[in-house]
Amino acid sequence: MRRHRRKIVAWVAAWAKAGLLILLWIGCDWLSRRLHSPIPSGVLGLMLLLAALALGFIRSDWLRPGVGRLLGHMLLFFIPAMMAPLAHHELFGPIGLKILAVIVLSTVSVMLSTGLIVEACFRWRWTRGAETAPAPMGNRADA
Repeated sequence: MRRHRRKIVAWVAAWAKAGLLILLWIGCDWLSRRLHSPIPSGVLGLMLLLAALALGFIRSDWLRPGVGRLLGHMLLFFIPAMMAPLAHHELFGPIGLKILAVIVLSTVSVMLSTGLIVEACFRWRWTRGAETAPAPMGNRADA
């Protein structure tokens, strides 16, 4: 029974710390709206939290359980973003396939061209008289 009580106390304490982080964000949101600040409330809250951590008002190990709980439930924060494609059924048809093809082909072309340019620059540098040729990334002796 004692072990369960410790687990419950730790669970409540972690959620209380997460709640305090949420209250900090709500307070910064209120402050940002009240002052008509161009700085978003999330950024303002992060700056205040960073200042509190840097000045020693809050210890990072004190925040860890609450932050862990929030990160563990991060998917809940992205559900509204996942609902947007469901509102646009046309993305699941030919238009969506065309968009996907453009994204994939442009990503592959950028990665290939970057790799080829970097490789050409290394070879050019080596042929200009560099003392040692740089080792290819896949064949590094220290890896």
